Amino acid sequence: MRRGFLTAILVSAPLVIVACGSDKGPTQPAAATKLVFTVHPTNAAGAQLITPPVQIAVQDASGNTVTAATDAVTVALGANPGAGTLPGTLTVAAIQGIATFSNLRIDRPGSGYTLAASAGGLSGATSAPFAVTLTFAAVSTSYYHTCGLTTAGAAYC
Repeated sequence: MRRGFLTAILVSAPLVIVACGSDKGPTQPAAATKLVFTVHPTNAAGAQLITPPVQIAVQDASGNTVTAATDAVTVALGANPGAGTLPGTLTVAAIQGIATFSNLRIDRPGSGYTLAASAGGLSGATSAPFAVTLTFAAVSTSYYHTCGLTTAGAAYC
């Protein structure tokens, strides 16, 4: 046996690195807890598309949009001062955590309308109040009546 020699054996093995979000291990995406209007309706023209389209975000408890959320979000009239109806697609799936309602309209004028948003298992949201107005393309008056035709083609007397 010889002294002074050290024999080394090298063993190659794959190296695995795990990224961590903190010193406690990998982080999980935050759970969706609530809905928030990110694009509120502003003053809208009666029977015309609400523009820009209403958008509702699916957010976590800290107010961050949950980009993995695909929840079905439903909108309805909240406050309805003009006894209007809300035609259009009322339920859409969120895409990257945002539900966009591109074909909503309200058919009757009034001030103080709101929209209410809901989704299963999440806290709902209510939009800021807004007004629905009419724009007339033609008006005719007589002693007994005043009638008008809106730009959307609806007649009012």
